[in-house]
Amino acid sequence: MPTEQEFGSLVLDGAVPFEQLEAHFGLPSELAEDAPPVLAGCYDILEMRDPQFGNPILISHRKRNAMLAYYEVACRYLDRKDAADFALAQHAIPLINGYGKPFQKRLETLRDHAAQNNLVRTSLLIDDIIASGDNYAGTYSFY
Repeated sequence: MPTEQEFGSLVLDGAVPFEQLEAHFGLPSELAEDAPPVLAGCYDILEMRDPQFGNPILISHRKRNAMLAYYEVACRYLDRKDAADFALAQHAIPLINGYGKPFQKRLETLRDHAAQNNLVRTSLLIDDIIASGDNYAGTYSFY
């Protein structure tokens, strides 16, 4: 069985060195403490506790941290709007699960906020959820 020293000297032809991966995809040494306004606005709509909007969708601190980390790294390669759009589409929108006209109103409010901020992917995903929910007795879910 090879020892750790033997593996340490192993060179894989065509492999990308860890340092290069870390430089491109690693987290910055310090993450921003607060979410950018466009993300915070979506959190507010999803978590709003108001019977007129059905049940809230709570976003855990772990999920918020994941979105913020995703956003920070994506901003290196995309503009801030697209980075926020991808972060929401991949982390927040899959949390959507609810029913009834009040919940539909929450989704429409979120879709309008996304559209006003040019979050195209997020708007389209929410439109699909609303359309599917209308076909399934007012049950709205990403999955």
